[in-house]
Amino acid sequence: MKIINTLHLHLTEIPIEKALRHQIEVQKRLDEQLEVLFTASLASMLVLTTS
Repeated sequence: MKIINTLHLHLTEIPIEKALRHQIEVQKRLDEQLEVLFTASLASMLVLTTS
């Protein structure tokens, strides 16, 4: 019975790890996009205040 449980755990871990890696990649891309938006908004504020 222990072998079956271990096998089941091993089989269910793989998709979870894959999903977590995917989630981390998505989060990185979102962070990069947020950084770009933040930089762009700072730049536009700077342009507005100096003109």
